[in-house]
Amino acid sequence: MFENLPSLFNLQLQHNQISIIEAEAFRGLGNLGVLRLFSNELTTIETDTFAPLTSLTKLFLQSNMISGIDAHAFRGLQNLESLSLHLNSLRTLTTNMFEHLTNLRNLQLRRSKINTIEAGAFDTMTHLELLWLDANSLTHLAPDIFDNLENLSELKLDGPNNVVDCAKLCWLKQMAGSMTEFSAPSCSGGQDWDTIQCPTTTATTAATTTEGTTTAATTTETSTVAATTAEVTGAGTTTKVTTAVATTGEATTTTEAATTETLTTATAAATTTEITTTLATAAETSTTLTKSLLYEKIDTTADDFYLLTTISAVDVVDCGKK
Repeated sequence: MFENLPSLFNLQLQHNQISIIEAEAFRGLGNLGVLRLFSNELTTIETDTFAPLTSLTKLFLQSNMISGIDAHAFRGLQNLESLSLHLNSLRTLTTNMFEHLTNLRNLQLRRSKINTIEAGAFDTMTHLELLWLDANSLTHLAPDIFDNLENLSELKLDGPNNVVDCAKLCWLKQMAGSMTEFSAPSCSGGQDWDTIQCPTTTATTAATTTEGTTTAATTTETSTVAATTAEVTGAGTTTKVTTAVATTGEATTTTEAATTETLTTATAAATTTEITTTLATAAETSTTLTKSLLYEKIDTTADDFYLLTTISAVDVVDCGKK
C-alpha cells in the first residue's frame, strides 16, 4: 500500500476503524518518523508489524482495544523514542513486550487495565525518562521492577484502582525522591503514602586517615575499632602515636601504624558490632570485647600528657604530668 512512498515522514491513520494490520503493511516506509494509529479497533499487535519502520521515532496506538502484543511486535523500532499505548486493554505487561525498544524515552500506559507487570518488563529501556502507569489496576509492585530505569524522571502510579501495600514500598519512596515528578499509588488498609514510616539505614563509616595515624584492632568476635585522626595540636613540634587497645579473653590482633607529623585537633571514630561497655583495669581480663579505648600520647616541649578517647566522644580523663 505504501511502498511507493519512500520519503514519507508522517502518516496519520487515526479514526479509521482499522482492526487488522497485515504483515509488511508498512514496507517501503523506511524514512517514516511519525505514525498515528490511535482511535481505531486494533485488538492485537503481531510479530514484526512495524519491522520496516527503522526510522520511526513516535508511535501512537492509544484508544484502541489492544489486549495482546506479541513478544517481537516492536522489532525494528530501535530508534523509537515515544510510544503511546494508553486507553487499551493490555492487562499484563510481559517480560519481552518492550525488549526491542532500547532507545525509548516516553512510555504511556495509563488506563489500560494493567493488573500485572512481569519481572524484567522494563529491563531493556535504560533511556526511559517518562512512564505513566496511572489509572490501572495494579495491586503489587516488585522491588526490582524499575531497577534498570536509571534515567527515569517522571513516574505516575496514582489512581483509585492502583491499590498496593504501601508499607512494602519504602524502596519506591526512596526512588521517588530523585524524580522531578511522581504520583503515588493508592494505599491499602487505610494507609497514607505521605505518612508511611520507612526504617532509616545507618551506614557504617570506615575511618580513613588523611593525616596522622590509623590504628585498627580486630578480634575473633569481629569487633572493629577504626581511629581517624585529622589533626592534633601541641605546644611545639608534636609526635603522635594512636593505639587501639581492646581488652578481651579471646584472640586479639592489633595493628599499629604511626607517622610523625605536625597536626592540629584530634577526631576519633570507632565502630563496634558489640557495644557491651566494661571498663577494665590492667589486672582485669574480660571475656567479651567491651568498649575499645584509644590512648593518644602527646609529647610536647613542656610536659607529657595523656588523652583518653572513647569510641563515641573525646574526653580528657587525666591531665597531669607523667
